[in-house]
Amino acid sequence: MTGRPARIPSFAGENGAFVEDMYARYAADPSAVDPQWAAFFAGLDADASPSGGEAAGAGAGDRTVDVRSATLDSRRALTLIRSYRVRGHLHAVLDPLGLETPAPHSELE
Repeated sequence: MTGRPARIPSFAGENGAFVEDMYARYAADPSAVDPQWAAFFAGLDADASPSGGEAAGAGAGDRTVDVRSATLDSRRALTLIRSYRVRGHLHAVLDPLGLETPAPHSELE
């Protein structure tokens, strides 16, 4: 057992470092950690085995594509939000009588 299991839950902050350290100790010697932790890590290792449905390294490219796609979507959303902050006044209806309809602005679509 080397490295980190493929399906380890995400732990944030210092707790994540603690769990990573516990797993490193477990990987070196399963009896070096509390039996409950050993059972937890053994379950993760079973999920990561090829018979558990995910071969070693399988799906890594898919995850990379998913991350890139999510990043691109986030950047697009942030760009749209920024555009409304900067150019939102161009879309505002400022004519209470409706004599002029504001033309759509390309950055706000």
